[in-house]
Amino acid sequence: MKDKMSDAQPPRQPANKMKYASDSQTSESDAPVTKIRAPLSARLSSFKTRTITTFIMIGSFLLIVAAGHFYCCLLVLFINTCIFKEIISLKRDEHRDQKLPFFFVINWYFFVLTEIFVTAMFLKDRGFLHEYDAVAFVYNYSYLLSFIMYVIGICLFVISLRKGQYRYQFRIFGWTHITCMLVVTQGTTVIINAYNGLIWFLLPASLVITNDCFAYIFGVFLGRTPLIKLSPNKTWEGFIGGLISTIVWAYFFSHFLAQFEYMVCPQSSFTLTPFTSLHCDTGELLIRKVRELPWIFSYIGLPYVNVTSLEVHSMVLGFFAGFIAPFGGFFASGVKRAFHIKDFGNSIPGHGGMTDRMDCQLMMGMFTCVWVQSIVIKQAPSVAYMMAQVMRMTESQQAELLEQLKLKLSQS
Repeated sequence: MKDKMSDAQPPRQPANKMKYASDSQTSESDAPVTKIRAPLSARLSSFKTRTITTFIMIGSFLLIVAAGHFYCCLLVLFINTCIFKEIISLKRDEHRDQKLPFFFVINWYFFVLTEIFVTAMFLKDRGFLHEYDAVAFVYNYSYLLSFIMYVIGICLFVISLRKGQYRYQFRIFGWTHITCMLVVTQGTTVIINAYNGLIWFLLPASLVITNDCFAYIFGVFLGRTPLIKLSPNKTWEGFIGGLISTIVWAYFFSHFLAQFEYMVCPQSSFTLTPFTSLHCDTGELLIRKVRELPWIFSYIGLPYVNVTSLEVHSMVLGFFAGFIAPFGGFFASGVKRAFHIKDFGNSIPGHGGMTDRMDCQLMMGMFTCVWVQSIVIKQAPSVAYMMAQVMRMTESQQAELLEQLKLKLSQS
């Protein structure tokens, strides 16, 4: 009985961020909401702050893309860290954490461990992982090392358990693992996109931004029909207008980026030197071909189109960005309503938190990685990766492999 009493949470005072009524008092989606219009000066100040921040973010993003693949990866890791911090803060009770020394550090321990494990797993076919002995050793035993480090984390968590805080600690433990699974896994796929070619890093991000902008424009001027209760301001007119505009943007922007080898070529080496150049054979990706469209297009006099494979893949990404990726935003809206908050944070002036800006980008990055790896590239493992595997074989296995290669090459 005492344990139950001690494990019960004390009543919490309503924080300033609690904007909405609780679920038991009123329906979140159906209750009438009275909006108080802010003074004109306040709205102009907010618009100015939002605009300035937007241009700073766009300029910084383009500068990082120009700097190179490694710096794009650092950006992704920074964004992952910010999102993790914001989502963990939703469940964090600082008053309780003060009674639990090093408990919050354990959450970050699991985050760093997941980041290292997932990144190593996704980059396993990259040759530069095997160019350095220390990195190759860590990679070769990454599963074992990750498991050992995870077990250490579990032990540290068990040691940190304190009477009266069990429920809170296990709740944060589960919340941390879910966040790592949703945020770190999806975010790390964007690193793969960058090394497959910066076009797969820049283009998807621009598609989400384009969809947001044009969905807002069409919604403001033509919006009449509500789309979803989670986001009352979203309309079908804005949704459809944003979808079409995003597909059009995908075609023309991919055509523009295809002019630069630096954007199209994959990065097969590890370098810290910024603003370098790349050269490669793009294969059939940029070859223009006449392609037959589905029969329905013949009714508008467009049975064939002359496009490159890159433009076709880009329009597929554009369709996903306009039709599916917004549901990442709706998902985030549902989370915010569940926790009665307006924004996930205030790290970006005028925009809220990093999660508010990246909710759709995570899903878009994940799809881009899956699509490019499965449909676009279909590349074999790098020579450096294969050599690393061969060197792990016994002499008899190497001799057998050599004979098999000779046989296959003689038959080709």
